[in-house]
Amino acid sequence: MISINFSSDIELGTFKVVLIDPNNNITNILEQSQEGTEVYKVKKGNNRIKIVAKEAKGKLKLDITPEKDGLEIDIISTN
Repeated sequence: MISINFSSDIELGTFKVVLIDPNNNITNILEQSQEGTEVYKVKKGNNRIKIVAKEAKGKLKLDITPEKDGLEIDIISTN
């Protein structure tokens, strides 16, 4: 389980953040401007968080916290 605290303020374009599990199932975390905290069950293996935007402008804050000891989070950025 991971806890995600999020805050987004999107001024232009379309924007969303999704969680992708090892089987490529997609769960929406947030769309456009939103604020909140949610807990997500993650499957064993590589789970990814992807930011998807089209001509978007704004601000995003994500705090990701493992809810279980031994759970590792690696942050990898690609363009």
